[in-house]
Amino acid sequence: MGERLIKGGFVPILILLVMIIMMCISALGQEQTKDVASLIKNLNDNDNDVRSGAAYALGIINDTRAVEPLILALKDNDSNVRFGAAYALGMINDTRAVEPLIMALKDNDSNVRLIAGDVLTNIGKPAVKPLILALKDNDSDVQSGAAYALGMINDTRTVEPLIMALKDNDSDVRSGAANALGMIKDSRTVEPLILALKDNDSYVRWKAADALGNINDNRAMEPLIQALKDNDSDVRDSAAYALGMIKDTRVVVPLILALKDNDSDVRSNAANALGMIKDTRVVMPLIKALKDNDSDVRSGAAYALGMIKDTRAVEPLILALKDNDSYVRWKAADALGNINDNRAMEPLIMALKDNDSDVRSGAAYALGMIKETRAVEPLILALKDNDSYVRWKAADALGNINDNRAVEPLILALKDNDSDVRSGAANALGTIKETRVVVPLIKALKDNDSYAR
Repeated sequence: MGERLIKGGFVPILILLVMIIMMCISALGQEQTKDVASLIKNLNDNDNDVRSGAAYALGIINDTRAVEPLILALKDNDSNVRFGAAYALGMINDTRAVEPLIMALKDNDSNVRLIAGDVLTNIGKPAVKPLILALKDNDSDVQSGAAYALGMINDTRTVEPLIMALKDNDSDVRSGAANALGMIKDSRTVEPLILALKDNDSYVRWKAADALGNINDNRAMEPLIQALKDNDSDVRDSAAYALGMIKDTRVVVPLILALKDNDSDVRSNAANALGMIKDTRVVMPLIKALKDNDSDVRSGAAYALGMIKDTRAVEPLILALKDNDSYVRWKAADALGNINDNRAMEPLIMALKDNDSDVRSGAAYALGMIKETRAVEPLILALKDNDSYVRWKAADALGNINDNRAVEPLILALKDNDSDVRSGAANALGTIKETRVVVPLIKALKDNDSYAR
């Protein structure tokens, strides 16, 4: 089935609700949405939009009388109606829908298959046994969808059936099983997944490497080191990620070599993995990676150096504040804040004027970490930045530095039009602990945003 378009659950609920409400209003009328019998009748209307609108509305009403009619609607000749029926059955969450939804995993429309898998996930443990049986279905889409749902449900009863599915004739089923086992994270799956690193399908090997990273078991270390030499870049990429999750210093040298891989994603993940391991041997190779011709690799190297917090990285990271890629500059600013070295003060103050708001916010964060009073005036100016996130980080930073010069500007920030900024200002004033702040903070208790209060 390949990568899923909908990961980890339903389409964002607010978007769906807006769509549902609009469809219900236009196709059915507001009064009709209250009438279950009428809506069930409308599932048989000649108009596709009326039928799909009825399905969505029945899901909102959440009346179990609609279950059987909605199950029948899973066979509608219009894919939007079938999608709506599956979604509605997920809202009602009745176990009678399990078997029909498993059948919907073989729908000829990919969106229907995806929503069916997500609804089965939402139904949860009552769907486990039927889904285990579906792993043996003669349709690979059903098998793959069942594997996905079982992984999301995360029930240990599924481990052995999914291990068996790693030997299925269909590569999509095997990759789905590997992915599911990575979500369940049971140590019994380590050896079978290690074998799957040698599968003849690269997508299966990729998912097996991902899964082993999630399970985080040292038995996988040597096989994953070998997978760094796989002829498929996605497999090497996942192997690098997985080795970073295992965090064993024995993987340092292979990952340093992976910084020279001809694929930029592999180099980037190798850099991130080295940051997670935090071994000082990697500092110089990562500094060199700050000059890589790929911006993702440079940002990964900056992030990793910030995790390791070695002062040898300060000057190279200061240079990275002038990188032509804003994401690299942002990660360099963050890293300098984590390392907390005064040499970065002036460059970070200059970065408060960067044309990218993420870089400015990163610089504000970093100056707050270094806590040098020279940063107070520039951060006060940053409280007037046109980006609210920058203003928020500036307020936080001023709280960390704890200098009385910031009191009046922070009191003014209590009136900012953004609640996060007001909250940051209130917290900062609480840190400074000056009598001038008492009355403004009492007034802030009446803020219409609970977070700011």
